[in-house]
Amino acid sequence: MLKLLIIEAVSGDPYHTVFAPLGPAYLASYIAKYSKVKDVNIKVIFSNGEFNFSRYNPDIVGISSVTETFNIAKRISAFVKKNKNIPVILGGVHISALPENLTADMDIAVIGEGEQTLLELLESIYDSGLTFDKLNRVPGIAYRENGILKLTQGRNMISPVDLIPLPARNVLPGNKKERNIWLMTSRGCPYNCSFCSASQFWKAVRFFSPEYVLSEINELIKVYNPKIINIVDDLFIANKPRFNAIVKLIVSERINERVEFTLLGRPNLIDEEICQQFKRMNVSLVSCGFESGSPKVLKSIKQGLTIEDNINTTRLLNKYGIRVGAFFMMGIPTETVEDIQMTYNFIQEQGYCRGESYLMTPFPGTRMWDYAKSKGIVNNDMNWDLFAMDFYKHPKDAVIISDINREQLYKIYMSTRQMWERKKVECTSLLELFRGAGLIYLFKLLLHNPYRIWSFVRAVMQVKVALLLGVLRKEHGSSVK
Repeated sequence: MLKLLIIEAVSGDPYHTVFAPLGPAYLASYIAKYSKVKDVNIKVIFSNGEFNFSRYNPDIVGISSVTETFNIAKRISAFVKKNKNIPVILGGVHISALPENLTADMDIAVIGEGEQTLLELLESIYDSGLTFDKLNRVPGIAYRENGILKLTQGRNMISPVDLIPLPARNVLPGNKKERNIWLMTSRGCPYNCSFCSASQFWKAVRFFSPEYVLSEINELIKVYNPKIINIVDDLFIANKPRFNAIVKLIVSERINERVEFTLLGRPNLIDEEICQQFKRMNVSLVSCGFESGSPKVLKSIKQGLTIEDNINTTRLLNKYGIRVGAFFMMGIPTETVEDIQMTYNFIQEQGYCRGESYLMTPFPGTRMWDYAKSKGIVNNDMNWDLFAMDFYKHPKDAVIISDINREQLYKIYMSTRQMWERKKVECTSLLELFRGAGLIYLFKLLLHNPYRIWSFVRAVMQVKVALLLGVLRKEHGSSVK
């Protein structure tokens, strides 16, 4: 038996465990179906450092991390090597963008899509262990030979993508009743936004077939009986014929009568016909990256998107009674205080209730990373914990690339956060607030981040006082000032 332990490097944020990543589940199902080594025991755990090694006693360890958790991945690797000299394989978006970050405790980096690469590595290790000659023949990896970083030839992506079995969610840790239900129906993105690494990581856009998607939805209903399924593709609607075929299958099996869907949408692709299909499919929420209310800033970071697209999408979704998740950015290079004010005004004019304004962060593998590196703000050997620091909790340490000075940006950022808290309270019932992720997740989130307790209570108080004053004005005319 070959024992493979896949570790998802996580911080203390409950988001990482309740909204469980599907990557390890895809790896597990692919290996189970295609591996020549038939007796592979696969376990998946979440870890922020040390764990009970003797409980699993693995033969091989695979670790997945993003930039925010890369230091955690380094600690896990060192811990594994301390307990047992076994192969440690690292994967994920960070090491794919910066393979030179491979440490002495990490034997191999998987670059990009990992299913076939990990499969070949497992079979090679099982046959005769790790040798440089064998490693050199495996496409899509990086490793060090006598301290020198070696990159093998790039790997072709799996095609058709339906060859990948449905993700083995049963291997993921945690209570399945607590976990939010995610669904990915494609890989990649046809766009190349300056702040996103999806197009670089996945290289090409590939879509699971409508039949594949339907089979996964049916499995989710059978196993989890969810009220809501969250479709998390970068662009679920990018392939319109496929999207229409998926809607047709959902309606024909009356799934839309049992389940609500939430999804991501790009404003310039949403039109009247798409919204009609959303309604047929029983979509309750569409989240869009509107990014900015400034035409200049929007053009600089997101290709092919205009303010008019954002306005039209908002109008159409409202027309069809579909809630809008509105997401914006600030702290963008060349952005001025006046640009941020334009975004603030745009949010107010469109009347968004659900959304967030994020700080622009220059992640590796993006054009924003290249910009920040050219300015000396980031480098390939920096403290990656800085990327996990929320600006509101660590205003002096969080990575920012704005031309606005840090203190002024912090004041604007905090004011905007409070605005979104008020909007949530104004527009959303308590039942609706708890509906998406559930009480357990919200409780864990508040324990992890006590600031949100005060922020939420403050927003409730502000809204309730405003409502009370409004009632008093109506009853007593203008006597209440």
